[in-house]
Amino acid sequence: MTLHKRLQKDLEIGFVKNSILDDKDKAIIEVLVKNAKTTTTDIAHKLKISDVASRRRIKRLEENKVIEFYTAIVNPYKLGYNAVVQLMIEVEPKRIEEVAEKIAELSQTVNVYAVTGKYSIIAEVWIKNHKELLRLIREIGEIEGVKSTLPLVTTKFFKINGLKVSMDMDETPQQP
Repeated sequence: MTLHKRLQKDLEIGFVKNSILDDKDKAIIEVLVKNAKTTTTDIAHKLKISDVASRRRIKRLEENKVIEFYTAIVNPYKLGYNAVVQLMIEVEPKRIEEVAEKIAELSQTVNVYAVTGKYSIIAEVWIKNHKELLRLIREIGEIEGVKSTLPLVTTKFFKINGLKVSMDMDETPQQP
């Protein structure tokens, strides 16, 4: 199901309350999610609206924080990282935010989420080798409030930011 169809379905069954999005806005979002470099002229052409209307709608989506960032999906293996690891981190309940902030400052950290369940933080890290992973796990374990960590090594990506992709460890760059 495309993002546009999912948003439409959510609106129909009431999951998205007080939504400021109409079908054109949702279509713009879907185009930009697939390719953030799409020009307003190309968006206007695809949606059969004027370039001015396209720019105005995108500006409104940005002002209302529907669109917060434009980003690229990069292949960590092509950048020299040999592993992408999801670290499940069990933290004392009163320290979740404090610990998450400290983890977010680490250079290997790509994403940090507070979640429900036994593990209250998930941190995605990109590492070059297992030694670096062990050092990182020890460093995180020494943060006050951290009770335990569980590393999960990603073996293949299937979908990132709503886009189907195919990246796996076989694409790891060869060392010269």
